[in-house]
Amino acid sequence: MGMCSRQERIQKDIDVVIQKSRAEKDCLFADFRYSDSTFTFTYVGGPRSVSYSVHVSEDYPDNTYVSSSENDEDVLV
Repeated sequence: MGMCSRQERIQKDIDVVIQKSRAEKDCLFADFRYSDSTFTFTYVGGPRSVSYSVHVSEDYPDNTYVSSSENDEDVLV
């Protein structure tokens, strides 16, 4: 699978997440951003906002991980 195909898969998955989140009236996620290999969003449902980043690898969806603004050092998923 080439880089272009990988990029298309990532973008398609991110577009679905954003569309479904925006369609939800009481969605707890906002501030969606996407760069070459990172998709970032903010959880706004608690006492404070927490930003999460989904980091994708060359072999997406394998070796994809999530980190948060509360602790960038630890991998969440």
